[in-house]
Amino acid sequence: MFRGYCFLLCLVLFVVANLSAEIPVIPFAAPSSLPNVDFRMKTAGYWIARHPYPDSTIMTSDQIQEFNHKIHRRSGAVSDISGISTRYSSKSMNFRIQKQFRATRSMKYVDSLGSAFSEKFWTDLETNLNLQSAGKLSEAKRALVTSLSSQRVFPTSDGCFTKVGDIEFDEWQNSGMDIGTPLICYQTTQDKQWYYCASSIDIGWNPVSDIAICDEQAWQDYIKPQEFIVITSTKADLWMDRNETVHAGFTRMGNKFPLLGQTEHQYLVKLPMRNTQGGCEFITGYITKTDAHPGYLPYTPRNALIQAFKLQNEGYGWGGSNGDWDCSSMINRLFATFGINLPRNGGFQEKAASAICTFTSKDTPTFRTEAIIDKGIGGICLLRMEGHIMLYIGSENGIPYALHDVWGYRTPNKPAADNVWVINKTVVSDLSLGAGSQKGSFLTRLTSLSILNDQ
Repeated sequence: MFRGYCFLLCLVLFVVANLSAEIPVIPFAAPSSLPNVDFRMKTAGYWIARHPYPDSTIMTSDQIQEFNHKIHRRSGAVSDISGISTRYSSKSMNFRIQKQFRATRSMKYVDSLGSAFSEKFWTDLETNLNLQSAGKLSEAKRALVTSLSSQRVFPTSDGCFTKVGDIEFDEWQNSGMDIGTPLICYQTTQDKQWYYCASSIDIGWNPVSDIAICDEQAWQDYIKPQEFIVITSTKADLWMDRNETVHAGFTRMGNKFPLLGQTEHQYLVKLPMRNTQGGCEFITGYITKTDAHPGYLPYTPRNALIQAFKLQNEGYGWGGSNGDWDCSSMINRLFATFGINLPRNGGFQEKAASAICTFTSKDTPTFRTEAIIDKGIGGICLLRMEGHIMLYIGSENGIPYALHDVWGYRTPNKPAADNVWVINKTVVSDLSLGAGSQKGSFLTRLTSLSILNDQ
């Protein structure tokens, strides 16, 4: 009894003595029903019924093609990978890699256990970057991804985090890449386990085991097929046999495959595989018809909302990790079903779209709300704030709503640090999340409302 009392007293004294210390915030699981969200709002139909013109064509296929050219000019973050030369300066490439390495090394990152990276870790990593290439000009290789691949900032699977316990956000995760993603591979690490690769929206290190090297013609034929299907479900199984018993993995919304034929229930597609020598071979793959669409979907608000709500409740994956999405990769994949080639990063997506209105810190919540409701169009408008991007879906009772893939939000807990509520999935919410917290609500943090059309 006395020992128990002493222990409790010591615990209280310890807590009191450390009230001013920086104590890690323990997150809570967010409630299943977020504030101001009625269960009826969780379907596409609810918002389609309130849309002024759900079946209007926002852009034709020709207009989308021209819009993609505008995206490249506006953002500078999307490339037509088919037109990129394979000739490159190894000296310039090495300089780029080394510059990023040195900048990153100077930052105070920690590993998954919360410890600083050792000097040996950095030395070994730099050695493996293999930056001693001598030639002025080198020849890159065309390649296709053959299994779900995580492209990394550096050639390592080790996690890198900004602070202790922040393990959901691996700073060295670039992008999650689906089977069939075209790449240009520049050079390998010293241990031959990683390629430094560029896609149309990103550049970084992919495991050699995840990609297959192609000859020029086979690569071009694959990425520019005469007929193709687009994945319209959140995740679609890929099969290597007609009876669907040999699994080849899965692919995610917005990915496309060359179409070889079809049965009553399946599409037959060209599927890239890695052979024992690391080269590319193609086999016939099978995809259930309910998971895909022949060619791109017509770009209408109805289709945009239907596709967006398929993603509802899908898990959050920073940088597209673990086969999931984060906020910007969700937006990218959603609009890929219409053939719109958006950048990977939310900030560049904001630049790629046409600004309807921009917000400053002086704009009141009332002004922001009225501007969004008055000028926003559900399903085809983006709401952007620093570090996050959302799809505007419409308004109800004077409140604007969004669908977005979000890790969490904060609520005030004065005088202590804010409470953190983890959502960790794609949800419908209003913009009041975070109200009263130190960072403020999503509404007051918005920087722009923009639209994805050809204006």
